[in-house]
Amino acid sequence: MRWSFLCGGAALLVAAGLLSACASGGGSAVESKARMAPISFNEIPGWADDRQSEALVAFKRSCPKLITSAETTIVTDGGEKTVTAAEWKVICDAANGVKDTDTRASRRFFEENFRPLVVQSPGNFTGYFEPELRGSRAPSRLYTVPVYRRPPDLGDGPYYTRAEIEQGALKGKGLEIAWVQDPVALFEVQVQGSGRIHLAEGGMLSIGFDGSNNRPYTAIGGVLADMGVMPREDVIYMPGGPVADAVLADVALRVEALAKQGKTVGLGTILVGGDPASGRYVAKKHSTSEAHGITSHHVELPDDASLQQVLDAVHAFNDDPAVDGYLVQTPLPNREHEGDVLEAIDPDKDADGMHPMNIGRLAYGIDGPIPCTPAGIVAMLQHYQVPVEGRHVVVVGRGPTLGRPVSLLLGLKRPGANAAVTNVHTGVPNIADYTRQADVLIGAAGVPSIIRPEMVKPGAVVVNGGLSFRGKKERPIVMPDVDEACEDVAGWITPRLGGVGVTTVAMLLQNTVALAEQHARARPR
Repeated sequence: MRWSFLCGGAALLVAAGLLSACASGGGSAVESKARMAPISFNEIPGWADDRQSEALVAFKRSCPKLITSAETTIVTDGGEKTVTAAEWKVICDAANGVKDTDTRASRRFFEENFRPLVVQSPGNFTGYFEPELRGSRAPSRLYTVPVYRRPPDLGDGPYYTRAEIEQGALKGKGLEIAWVQDPVALFEVQVQGSGRIHLAEGGMLSIGFDGSNNRPYTAIGGVLADMGVMPREDVIYMPGGPVADAVLADVALRVEALAKQGKTVGLGTILVGGDPASGRYVAKKHSTSEAHGITSHHVELPDDASLQQVLDAVHAFNDDPAVDGYLVQTPLPNREHEGDVLEAIDPDKDADGMHPMNIGRLAYGIDGPIPCTPAGIVAMLQHYQVPVEGRHVVVVGRGPTLGRPVSLLLGLKRPGANAAVTNVHTGVPNIADYTRQADVLIGAAGVPSIIRPEMVKPGAVVVNGGLSFRGKKERPIVMPDVDEACEDVAGWITPRLGGVGVTTVAMLLQNTVALAEQHARARPR
């Protein structure tokens, strides 16, 4: 688990040197070494008049997570610090000994257990909160503002606007689930996408807004940029180029080390048919390979190649000691052949990481080739220091090449993973109910704009992994899963071009050199 903020001139509290993590607004990392300096509580504007009892309640909510996590990494003015659950328990026990309504005791708790720092690095401060308001299951003189459930007739066409709903467009349809007192507070819940209603009858109602009436979405980030309040470039991108460069630099060093042992690394490809896009992909793989000292081996077969002809090419690569890893470019002209061809690949030469045995290794956390696009996504998250451990990652898509393996990979108990992963797909109604809960949201469905701005929690990390193509076969148009307007809502996002795709070839070469190292170790001396 990792707590992170984007800060600029903000004062944060550090518990016994435990809390606060910051990033500069214009940097290339989600978390970087922000400059922080200790200050006194009296130097915090408004500290004496603030309602620390409310902050105490919020802190108490965090305690169950803090005291059950294996460890927590936080950033202080003295650098990173790892905190155990036992250390957090001491502080949480002290918090639980203070009454929620006692502001003076709450202030004393923070002053005794926390240490304030001022963030001196330039940038922006952003945060997300879940509003709470009071209401009732039944209308009354006090609670007059209705809260509606999702209308059953909400389809693909434009629906009532918020103004029309506020004027009574849904009145009398039996959709009311609660009534509240404050329409402004309800609007805050709508903006945030979720909230809680403390019911007069007892208990609490958690609500999440569908967020879409099938009308054009106006994101607050876009509005602020259009007004000139903030520059549009303040939305932070995570390009794949620097990630691929780092991986390929490591590949080149490892290829050179193998060459000194008399081992030449070889990558093979099998291309069936004349699909222009597939041909370009294969050419890119070979040009990148050769630029990093890897020898290319290529077999090209016609569109009408039989299954046996493809299998013969696979078996030839299986038996060729000069080929350390290879792939069969998919999709094949005959999709029915793909299962038989995939299973015929030698798992120890599976550069794509897609053989059933290697997917099984991934599920068990055993070292082996990892599917390239999922591996590229994880490499990007690590490169940009996106905190994943203990965070909620939502993957939209369940395909065998991306959605399923990236879900497995991020759920493993290992550095850069260990996330709470939810996997949804196009067969799930109301996907937005899940995506709006995501700290990290990954598009992996291959459906254009399946992730729209209103489906993104403000400040979330958004990764576009899925692509589809429209237009002529010779000049296809790339259609990403993540709508470009999501950049107005997300805190961090991969660009439409130059994002995850750039890392895929790099991860293919990383798999290939790892297989070559494995073969070199097994070679008789």
